[in-house]
Amino acid sequence: MDEPRVGVYDLPLVAYNIDDPHGKPGLRKYFSAEVLRIIVATAMGPMESSQVEDFSLTVTKHVLEEWRKDKWGGGYGIECFPVVVCRSLSEDLKTWIRGYVAPKHWQASELPVLASLNDRELYFCEKTPMWGGLMWGGLRKFVRGRLGFEGLDFGQDSSV
Repeated sequence: MDEPRVGVYDLPLVAYNIDDPHGKPGLRKYFSAEVLRIIVATAMGPMESSQVEDFSLTVTKHVLEEWRKDKWGGGYGIECFPVVVCRSLSEDLKTWIRGYVAPKHWQASELPVLASLNDRELYFCEKTPMWGGLMWGGLRKFVRGRLGFEGLDFGQDSSV
């Protein structure tokens, strides 16, 4: 079976979760009835920041077009997490992603994530945009909780 593709990117992992925050603590319940969280991952070798930006924007635009036209309708929030899994990252790329704020989207958030297998670490934006203080902490918490390396053992002969 062929892996799904968006543009030039293979997408071996596409996962989503619909969260109904009503009755849960936090401010999110005041902004939308439900939140669709989508993780879309691919693997890349050595890369430049422009490739990460292109992958993230391409995937996020595709997610927004697909989920909004039939499946999701207006009034709901969408959080897209484009993930690039790689063996290792340069220090320049780690520094860049920590300060990179993705473009804004209507009723949607985009948080690109780099997952380094050698470092067993996730790298993503650590800045908080001026108008994103209420939600960015939750986006980061979701990434750490769902994509973190804690408790995983790849063994010595990992072949990713």
